[in-house]
Amino acid sequence: MTRVRTLLIVAGVAGLVHAVLGLLTDPDIRLAGVLIFLAVVLVAHDALWMPALLAVTTLVARMRNRKTPESTPGPGNG
Repeated sequence: MTRVRTLLIVAGVAGLVHAVLGLLTDPDIRLAGVLIFLAVVLVAHDALWMPALLAVTTLVARMRNRKTPESTPGPGNG
């Protein structure tokens, strides 16, 4: 693993720990509201964001892999 990846993982875990500690120690938190929010985020992520992201990356990959005969080295072009 690279150092940058390690730092990003450590920062992410620290952020999650901070959020969970804040959730558990804050007396004004409404648990039902938090659970509804998390459910909406999960649905939005899985139903909207991921299909859109996969569609865009598929289109970009197809466009990058499309080569014209003039740009492809071959027996008569190379």
